[in-house]
Amino acid sequence: PLQDFVHPPRAVYVLGSEDNGLNRPIVEACQCHVALPKWAGRSSSYNVAMAGTLVMYDRMVKQLGAGHATAPTADDEEDSYE
Repeated sequence: PLQDFVHPPRAVYVLGSEDNGLNRPIVEACQCHVALPKWAGRSSSYNVAMAGTLVMYDRMVKQLGAGHATAPTADDEEDSYE
C-alpha cells in the first residue's frame, strides 16, 4: 500500500492506463509495486492523472518529513520567473 511504501531516492514511476493497467512484461520488469488505498465509500480505481498526483504527493510529503527535501519558499517562486 502507498502509505507503507518507502520511495527510493531515485525512481521511475510507471502508470498504467485507466482501462487496462500495465502489460504483464512491464509489471514483471518493475522492482516495486504500489497499491493506492481505498477511501471510505470509494473504490481504489483512480484516473491515471489522479493516481500519479497521489503518488508524487506521497513522495514529497515523506521526503520533507525525513529532511531529504525542502519546501519551496516565496523567494524560490520569484526566482523561477526571472
